[in-house]
Amino acid sequence: MGRITAADIAQSAGISRRTYFNHYPDGLPGVLADDLAELLRPVAERLAARPAHEQPLVAAERVVAHGLPAELIDWLNRFGPQLLSRSGAYLHGQVWMRQTRWLAQVLREQAGTDTDPLFATSFAGTLVSLFDAAHRSASAEGARRLEPGTLEQLLLIAIQHCRQGWRFPGEPTADRLSFPCSR
Repeated sequence: MGRITAADIAQSAGISRRTYFNHYPDGLPGVLADDLAELLRPVAERLAARPAHEQPLVAAERVVAHGLPAELIDWLNRFGPQLLSRSGAYLHGQVWMRQTRWLAQVLREQAGTDTDPLFATSFAGTLVSLFDAAHRSASAEGARRLEPGTLEQLLLIAIQHCRQGWRFPGEPTADRLSFPCSR
């Protein structure tokens, strides 16, 4: 990805370099974030269509259990290794930051104007972080390519950890989150 230039992208899209920068002032992060947003749109729409009384993490769990778009997995197989590399750290952060803002906006639009902006933003940030953690976990396990169902399985595990308050194995049920440094 480090070899892709604005001129390459503009030429591939059949537009001028100036038009490219008018639409994507921050360059490649904007292009990738918009591309990813399109792939995640059906997932966000399914999440927003869940019953209003359903707990948000339960809704997310049920949406993920129905599967993620194959095109999303293809995108992650194509761009994921570069985004997770040291050289892609800045780009990775920019893409996921944009995804958090986008998902929060989608959630606010679907839920209505009375939705607490902090709720929408923190929920979107949590989902994006869980997604990122599942993707990193799959990569850390040495998988050269994400296979169908792998990301969903890891994401469901991450959502379960979140729903259970990130308790350590064997820790008794408690109302507070406990970390080793606080014991």
